[in-house]
Formats: sequence, structure tokens, C-alpha cells
Amino acid sequence: MKVSEALARALRAEADMVFGLMGDGNVPLWGALAQAGMAMHSARHEAAAVAMADGYARVTGRVGVTTVTWGPGLTQVGTSLMVASRNRTPLVLLLPELLAGSKNDLQAMDQRRFVEACSTRWRCIAGADS
Repeated sequence: MKVSEALARALRAEADMVFGLMGDGNVPLWGALAQAGMAMHSARHEAAAVAMADGYARVTGRVGVTTVTWGPGLTQVGTSLMVASRNRTPLVLLLPELLAGSKNDLQAMDQRRFVEACSTRWRCIAGADS
């Protein structure tokens, strides 16, 4: 089983809906979430995807789940992520990690520092044992 599939199955036990913007980095996860039976709601902008998950969580009391792609995709969510954090919204943002030296190296950045600068916690899932 791939990590994206295991993650999708685990999320399905806790949530039923994902808001996001598909990009080259999160395509495998997007597909696995859809296969797991999650309702997928596509946004036109990364910040909107996080804001949609934030609003969903506030209205329903359930965990808001969102996904965007790496690097520049992540930088677009700064304001929405900080708003959710300051309101203590139960929200999970899923994004892939771009390894240095990959073909998309121009999109690489220190995603952990960015997420933490938005007053949120970072958890890296590097494999099935994470």
C-alpha cells in the first residue's frame, strides 16, 4: 500500500470531505482521497481551499481537511492558514514535500518554517511508519 493510500484511509475514518487545489505534487493524494470515498471540493485558489476547510470546520464542528501542492502552492495559503490557526480551527493541511535535487527544484522551499511561521504545527509523514 502506498503512503497516500494509507493516509487517505486514515483520514476517511475521521472526515468525509476535502477542500483543495490539485497540483503536480498532490495528484497521488488527491486520487487516493477520492478512491477512499472522500467528497472532493476543488477551489480556484490555494487560499480559498484553506478558507473553505476553515469555514466547514467552524460551521460543522468537524475537522476541516485541505490539500495544496508544494512550494509556491503552499505560499498562497499564508493568510488563510494564519486565520484558521488564530481561531483555533481544527484543520489539517496536507501537502507533499519536494526533495532537493528533484526536477522541480525551483519550487523547493523550507515548508516547515513557512507553516510554523503561520502559527501552526508541522508533522512530516515520511513513510508508513511515521
